[in-house]
Amino acid sequence: MAFLRPGRVRFRDAYDDAKLDYFRDIGASPRLTKDAIIGAIFKTGLKLIESEDATGRYRGCDALLKARKIRGWFGEGEDQSVLGTLSAAELKEIKEELANPNSKPSATASGELVN
Repeated sequence: MAFLRPGRVRFRDAYDDAKLDYFRDIGASPRLTKDAIIGAIFKTGLKLIESEDATGRYRGCDALLKARKIRGWFGEGEDQSVLGTLSAAELKEIKEELANPNSKPSATASGELVN
């Protein structure tokens, strides 16, 4: 910026540098642990869930799910495929049946009824 005198520091630049130093100090703190982060996320999530509006409740549930992911808690079936062992032909058949709602349900190769 040509209009600034040489050696002059803008307030915004000084503020950004101070803010980065502050966050760097927080990140280097030995008290900052995974458990502390999970606790903060959990506490914030609970406060959001108790809020009146739906967006806050949604964000609170999302925060708790993220805390679960950070903690490493996974429920049953997390790594299972939603489609199971269906072949491409079976998926095509299911799509065709869903496109035509008047058709009768048929059995897939595994013997399960699909509508």
